[in-house]
Amino acid sequence: MDGMVVEHRQLSTGGRGTGGFSHTIQLGGPTSVVAEISLSSMESFGSGASVFTAFTACTTDGSDGLPPSEDLTKVGTLSPFLPTVLIRNGLKSITYDIEIENCRVAVVINVFFWPHVNRG
Repeated sequence: MDGMVVEHRQLSTGGRGTGGFSHTIQLGGPTSVVAEISLSSMESFGSGASVFTAFTACTTDGSDGLPPSEDLTKVGTLSPFLPTVLIRNGLKSITYDIEIENCRVAVVINVFFWPHVNRG
């Protein structure tokens, strides 16, 4: 492994309600990465609590044979589900979304840098 970036986000609706957060991690240059986003804790504010986390877009130098700019929310691009793990060579940026309802959450985003990765 050549390095990593870790982000930790906390979001709360403060009671009943909805909230969200979107962020783009800009890398210094094209890098081979394995990225993951995961829920680390959740406190419910009553019934109907929910949380959604996923990677929604990325840009690369095109070295994986994929489009340099990917919108991962388009139906049919990867699967019926948005990715919580993303593996790319030549990654320049990665965008993630967190959406919550009736809860408080903590989310961890890890981006691991490697000399080369296989998308599998």
